[in-house]
Amino acid sequence: MENRFEKLAATLLEPEAIDGAYDEVFEALGFGDHRKASTLWKKLLPPTGLEPAAARHAEVLISELVRCPDPDMALLNLSRYLEMIVAPSSFLSS
Repeated sequence: MENRFEKLAATLLEPEAIDGAYDEVFEALGFGDHRKASTLWKKLLPPTGLEPAAARHAEVLISELVRCPDPDMALLNLSRYLEMIVAPSSFLSS
C-alpha cells in the first residue's frame, strides 16, 4: 500500500504531469471532487517544480490530507488560507 501511495504522490509532485493525471490521482486517493482537488493542487505547485526538500514536505502534506475525515474540505481550506497570506505557489517552496 505504501508503495502505491508513493507512486501517486510522486505524480502530484510533477508540475507538468499530463492532463488528467492529477484528477486520476486525487480520485485514487479518495477525494470526492477530484477535479476541484486537482485545480487547487496545481495552484500550490511552483511552475518551476519543487526542490527535493520541498518535495518531501509536499509528500507529508499529501499524506496528511488523505488522512483527514474530509480531504476535499481540508485542501480547500488550505488553499483559501494560503491565498490570504502568501502566493499559493510559493507555499511548498518555503
